[in-house]
Amino acid sequence: MANTKKPAAKSAAKNGDIEALVLVDCEHGKCGEVKTFDADLAATLVRTGVIDPHPNAVAAHRKA
Repeated sequence: MANTKKPAAKSAAKNGDIEALVLVDCEHGKCGEVKTFDADLAATLVRTGVIDPHPNAVAAHRKA
């Protein structure tokens, strides 16, 4: 059976900030940008579909 759980997002800084890919144009960035968010804000933005903190998503857009 495939593992469907996403790995935990990696911290971008020692203070617990999260790097994530912005999925929609909004006040938090433009679609396709990799930005850093504090953990509380990141949790809300993930829940609402605004960002993707998955390490593969971040890495793919850093290479592009």
